[in-house]
Amino acid sequence: MEKSSDAVATDFRCLLKKHVDFLGGRKLSENEFLVPFERAFQKLSRNVAQCKVSHGFSPMVQWQYYQYLYFVSRELWINGNEDEAVVVYNINKWLHGSDLFYKVNLPSPFCSGHMQGAVLANIEYGSHFVYFQSCTVGRSGVDKPILGRGVIMYPGSMILGRSQIGSNVVLSAGVKVINKQVPDDCVVFESRSGGLAFKALNEIYWKRFFLE
Repeated sequence: MEKSSDAVATDFRCLLKKHVDFLGGRKLSENEFLVPFERAFQKLSRNVAQCKVSHGFSPMVQWQYYQYLYFVSRELWINGNEDEAVVVYNINKWLHGSDLFYKVNLPSPFCSGHMQGAVLANIEYGSHFVYFQSCTVGRSGVDKPILGRGVIMYPGSMILGRSQIGSNVVLSAGVKVINKQVPDDCVVFESRSGGLAFKALNEIYWKRFFLE
């Protein structure tokens, strides 16, 4: 029997509280933090609904719990509870091996495949962003990348410095884009000479991951 939305929301909250208790952090009171909990669950619900592969709806689905912890930490921070946001952020990093800070604003929808080893800087992201394991988006001092809509980062790819990435762009596994401009509608891969090469992309690639 499929659970109601309220029952699933309770499952997510209960698992989070167990992890907070285990680490000895301040208990996240149901009444005190009800608004951040509800907002986080609503954002997660919308995100999951737009993903083609959802594996059901449960905190036992790793990428869903990962996103839930990110949304909770961000909502706690927005609500003025930064100490609690730090606790949930650290739990997420500890459980999933991924650095997704609560000040990072990922527009919905976004998709995290195997998120282990991913590090995402606090920069401007477009919607329909997809990333996999060991991906890095990083700043270099005041220089920071800008990502367009529908950027797909396959495992081990990097976007660093003052790079500007267009919309509907796929970064092949292991590609490093450092202080470069990447046009719209292309696949980026490493050339034989070690530089970047671009191949035209004749589809809206993010539609492989999202409904719309």
